[in-house]
Amino acid sequence: MKKLLILLTLTLIILTTATAQVEAVPITRTQLDKIFVDVEQVQSNSTFDLTAETFKEKFNATITPILKDALGTDNISDMEYLFLIKDYKVIGATFANMFGDYRVIIAGNFAADGNFKALNFCYTTPEERDEAIFTIWLLSAFVKSIAPDVDPQALMNELTAENSSGTVIKGGVKFSIAEEGNLNTLTAAHE
Repeated sequence: MKKLLILLTLTLIILTTATAQVEAVPITRTQLDKIFVDVEQVQSNSTFDLTAETFKEKFNATITPILKDALGTDNISDMEYLFLIKDYKVIGATFANMFGDYRVIIAGNFAADGNFKALNFCYTTPEERDEAIFTIWLLSAFVKSIAPDVDPQALMNELTAENSSGTVIKGGVKFSIAEEGNLNTLTAAHE
């Protein structure tokens, strides 16, 4: 397990330094380690009918109209590197994709059949308006890719309500949210 964490961390460091658009890495190495330990800890007897490729296709098909609508144009080519899943990584039974300025990571773990057991949407707390919009668009596409009939805003409102347990089941998916410092994790596991 420790070798896998080291390998994942090194891969993510390489990913973050190989892109010219990186100005800062707001997710720390300790947080990266926690993300990958947490995703491996999710125990689920059932799986989503999603492999890495089918999730990528669903996610990209979901985020594209969000971008077109928000930007008021059909040409989103300048924004693709920030929002589309293109070069995800699979190491062992773990999936990882980082977005844009590396404030958002989707990590997941696979069952033996190659379908996801769980997916985590990990993000640092947005500090500025543009960061918040970036995170909201990606989070919306994440939720809709897994549970198309679930309203992402209503889900987040329910998960973060004052008297919430931090866990809800919607559309056959068990969603839970956790916060540690500035790192937030929305976990989706098939129910």
